[in-house]
Amino acid sequence: MDIHQRKTDRAWDRLYARLDEDGLLAGAVAPCRKTKRLPSRGIRLLAAVALLCLVVAGVYHYTLQNNRVSSFLTLRNAEEATTLITTLEDGSVVYLAEKAVLRYPSSFETDRREVALEGNAQFDVSGNKERPFLISTENVHVEVVGTSFRIRNEGNAPFELSVKSGVVKVVARESGQSSLVNAGEIARLQAGEWQINKMEANRDPMKRIRFKDERLGDVLRILNQEISSVPLLTIPALEDRSFTVAFEGHSPVEMAEVICLGLGLAYTQTEEGLLITEP
Repeated sequence: MDIHQRKTDRAWDRLYARLDEDGLLAGAVAPCRKTKRLPSRGIRLLAAVALLCLVVAGVYHYTLQNNRVSSFLTLRNAEEATTLITTLEDGSVVYLAEKAVLRYPSSFETDRREVALEGNAQFDVSGNKERPFLISTENVHVEVVGTSFRIRNEGNAPFELSVKSGVVKVVARESGQSSLVNAGEIARLQAGEWQINKMEANRDPMKRIRFKDERLGDVLRILNQEISSVPLLTIPALEDRSFTVAFEGHSPVEMAEVICLGLGLAYTQTEEGLLITEP
């Protein structure tokens, strides 16, 4: 190490002499030995560690950003006259109309739940005051805590939001105008201004509904809420069974039969409803 240090010192001496000879150094006084030497090994080591930390931090930040982008999922409803239903990781349910597109993360952040929507959809948002549910569309931001509402957001038609329960905040992107929409009200965005009126009757009832890779427990809950006149039930051990299925005009018994056929299960008539169990 001493030999290496002496060689390093001589190299710096030669470099300093050359610079001094060419008049590239300020001042005519020759520096003492200390100023011609490289910084101590400790200082050089600290500099190397700092540089390594910067490189690692940059790589980590780049990887984190890429992972956050790649973690977003896209759900597209390409079937005509069909409502595609999906349950998000927080329990919120989204009903996508035909040609609608939903972009959402596989796991929401701890302080908010953000999704992006193109087209028409209905939302049943799970209540959570600590994590507001945020929806971004082309012209409007929507913010809720826990409520049920429908968005009409297609073509050149005015943006509409009708609230079934709870309260929803809407903000126009261009004008910045905001409004609170209560249950039973409909908000329309006209020329950057919000118009609030009483909600009309449901003009678009769901006829054909489709579930893609949904849990049996979520499918039954939504069927019971939306269309089934007889409760469809199952046991806790089967609730996590996932499958894809579509219904159109099926009776409760026919829906139970379709589900059992797809999952290899059986159902029985009970006082509480149609109970789906292992055969």
